[in-house]
Amino acid sequence: MELGRTELKPLSKLDSEEYRKRKVQEVWKKNGLATLGFCLIAGAIMIGMMIVAVDRSKMILAGVFYGGVLMIGVGAYIFLWLCALRNVKNKKYDAVYEGVAQVVVAYPLTVQYLKPDGNKVVSQADLKDQHAILAGRFIKIVVEDERVVEIKDEVTI
Repeated sequence: MELGRTELKPLSKLDSEEYRKRKVQEVWKKNGLATLGFCLIAGAIMIGMMIVAVDRSKMILAGVFYGGVLMIGVGAYIFLWLCALRNVKNKKYDAVYEGVAQVVVAYPLTVQYLKPDGNKVVSQADLKDQHAILAGRFIKIVVEDERVVEIKDEVTI
C-alpha cells in the first residue's frame, strides 16, 4: 500500500470469545451508567421531597413511598441488566468480521466493503448514533451476520 492511499481489503474474522467479552463489557458499562443515573436522580427527588415534608409523619410516609419507588426502579434496571447479559452470553457469534470499508453515502450511512471471499458488498449501517462521515472516507467496521453493527473509527492515511 502506498503512502496516502487506502484500498479495500477483505474483512478478517474476529475471535468469537474476544468479541463476546467486548460485548459483555459494553453491556456492563451501558447498564451500569443507566442504573447509576436512575439512582442519583430518584435519590435526589426522594431527599428533596423529604426535605419539603414539614411534619414528621409526612416525612416518614414520603420516605417509605419514595424509598419503595426507588427500590422498584432499581430492581427493574437490574432485571433488564441481567437479561441483556444473558442474551450476550447465550448468543452465537460465528460470523463476526472486522476490516476497512468505504463510505458511499453519508446519510443514511452506506458503506461498501469486501467479504472474506472477495465479493464487494454495499450495505446500509443501521446505527443509532450515526455521526457525519464524508462520502469517500475509509472507516473501520465490525460486521455481524452480514450487518454492519459497529463503526470503530476513521482510517487515517
